[in-house]
Amino acid sequence: EYSHLASRREGLQISSQGRRLFWSLGVVFRQCVFRCHTSFISTEISGPCYFSKLHFDSSVTFDNTVFKDSIRFIEAHFQRGVDFRGTKFDLGGTFDRCTFIDARIETNDLQRIRFQNGVFDNVVFETASPPAAKDMATMSGLATLKYTKDPTGLESIRRSFKTDGFRKQERQVTYALNRRANELDKMKGEWGWHYFRLILFDWTCDYGMSYGRPLRYAFYVWVVSFVFFAYFAITRRRGDIVVCTPQWDRSKAPAETPIQYYLNQENIVSLKGWRLQFKRLVRLIRTLVGVMFFCLMSAFNIGFRDFNFGRWLRLMLTKDIHIKAIGLARTVSGLQALLSVLLFALFILSYFGRPFE
Repeated sequence: EYSHLASRREGLQISSQGRRLFWSLGVVFRQCVFRCHTSFISTEISGPCYFSKLHFDSSVTFDNTVFKDSIRFIEAHFQRGVDFRGTKFDLGGTFDRCTFIDARIETNDLQRIRFQNGVFDNVVFETASPPAAKDMATMSGLATLKYTKDPTGLESIRRSFKTDGFRKQERQVTYALNRRANELDKMKGEWGWHYFRLILFDWTCDYGMSYGRPLRYAFYVWVVSFVFFAYFAITRRRGDIVVCTPQWDRSKAPAETPIQYYLNQENIVSLKGWRLQFKRLVRLIRTLVGVMFFCLMSAFNIGFRDFNFGRWLRLMLTKDIHIKAIGLARTVSGLQALLSVLLFALFILSYFGRPFE
């Protein structure tokens, strides 16, 4: 009776011309395309609402809309944003296979709303009573959720995921909370703390969400270090790899001064022809194998808590020897050990614990 539908160049407005629009029989929109901005202003719907296969090519706003009965959105695509600020869902409803892009879902109570099998993309999600975890767990893009000022809604969702055992979804929400908190630190002018968290925790493991990434980065560090160590061992310029072994005597204890020799020893045997080339090839292979083992030991040189892989590697040797670096190779070894223990610690803490809660 009081409905008014106005179509203009800048948008489509559904309002009551100064009076509150009241639909008692409900609303049905099926297979509709809204190509301009759409606004539902001061609308109260007491009957059931059914929105099926809607495409909002532009933004849509539900401003102070009250749904007295249950609502159901099926395969609705909000491509340019949707604003639910001030919207009330008295009897709840379902958003099934819906896509939310640059949306704002800010209501007091979403406990009876079911989000399932849909997509979130850069959505502001603030609510005092979040939906059930088993329904939210079916949504993709949870890592893109954010809040404006109040993180209570996302923290409640994370607790629900933790209680119900949705570990993957819990990690995604943890990433969303920490990413937004870091953005707010940047807005406050805390640049140092912002970039510290960004480089050390975001780029390395996404605040625990990508817990396997530190292992991949540790492998990259190992490869780069292997190239440097191989160069030092083969050329013996500005650095080298030295093997130390004790002087054993069957009748006495090991001598205090160990025997030291380079990993890539010069061939003292006078050979010619193919024998000389074969000897050089064997020496090169033995040098690279030794460099590979030293690089592996260097990566685990610093242990983390009860994890000391370096000691385990030394126990695998058939005799008591010690491999060390000298010159610039020692500096590379120290940097590799520091980066490796940091990456291994991030992997262990992210996989077995919750360090970013």
